Amino acid sequence: MTKSDTQTTIASAGNVLPAALACLRSLGYEVALTNDGCFCRATRDNNVLVAEDTLQLLGLAKLEAKRGSDWRPSDPEVESYLTFDDAKNGASPNVTTSKCEVYFRLCGDEFEPDKVSQYIGLVATRTRRKGERRKDVPLPRNSTWQFSTGVIESDVIDVYEMSAALVERLAPYTSKIAEAKAIFQLTCVLQVVLWIDQNEEKSMPAIGFEQGVIDFLKAVGGTIDIDTYRN
Repeated sequence: MTKSDTQTTIASAGNVLPAALACLRSLGYEVALTNDGCFCRATRDNNVLVAEDTLQLLGLAKLEAKRGSDWRPSDPEVESYLTFDDAKNGASPNVTTSKCEVYFRLCGDEFEPDKVSQYIGLVATRTRRKGERRKDVPLPRNSTWQFSTGVIESDVIDVYEMSAALVERLAPYTSKIAEAKAIFQLTCVLQVVLWIDQNEEKSMPAIGFEQGVIDFLKAVGGTIDIDTYRN
């Protein structure tokens, strides 16, 4: 059997993480943990990659190498992925559920989001800069720093639970967030975005906030905004 005839199978598991780290370093990336120790961070020149482990970092490095700064998916690519994801989860393409994202946003007229991350000691999950041109969204009128625990898709959406989980991650940085708000002249918003399934037989989302969430927003001078859409 020749080398070309040999099939190589690699599965995502703990033993591939050291190999992924070695690959990243061979590509010239410096790899370290973020300040909060929750994520891995790889840097090379002007490229910064953040992920939960070194294997995900390596995937981001490949994405950056292949597509550069224009890495964001096109509408057809998003549709293709959603079809793939439905098939992976055994769901019918016509079956809809409710979705929700709860995130914390710092917003200002014009500031550098990376400097806010450095000051707080927490890496944002999403940033936008005033005037930044992107194909997928309108031209932003201000700069934003956001931290999210991700989009939840389920028949039962509990905003109490989602917002409490988010604030639990943010609570250790309360004082720094409050200081950054004053220094960079920012506004703070706890944003809830809901896509509600219109099937009347499905449960409606549970919308509300625990006392700990209210206390956190009071400490940082934040407000709450809720957007709802039909799914």
